[in-house]
Amino acid sequence: MTDDVDLTVYLPFGEEKKAAKRILARYQSRHPDPLQFVLQARILLLQDISGSNIDLSLGGMPFEESMIDRSSDWVVPGGGSIRTCGPSDLVILKAFANRPRDWEDIRCVLLRSESKLDWPLIETELTQLANLKEEPEIVEQLQTLRKR
Repeated sequence: MTDDVDLTVYLPFGEEKKAAKRILARYQSRHPDPLQFVLQARILLLQDISGSNIDLSLGGMPFEESMIDRSSDWVVPGGGSIRTCGPSDLVILKAFANRPRDWEDIRCVLLRSESKLDWPLIETELTQLANLKEEPEIVEQLQTLRKR
């Protein structure tokens, strides 16, 4: 179970402020200076009218565009559907975030979806992202978890 909603919207660089203003007209910010934060981090920390937290990332890197292209519809019980990333992309995103809770989530994905994971994709994309973040040990940590 999750306590929030994590979304990625692909948005070309330079469009952050304009998009943020439109989004902030409908959702409350959880950050004291959302326009400055979106320009720095390309993330909007929001809350909907029911009080649910929404972390909206403005994707602009090639990996994010490819991840969105690989996403698929998931039918929501009771009606409707949402686009979700596949388990391989979820592993990449969680490993890149590199928080303790994310590593527990990855462990669960490995238990449920090991045979569905595209390890060449995961290793290639995560290596590039981890190097950008200057945290190559993330890849080693995932490899260690996979061996367990």
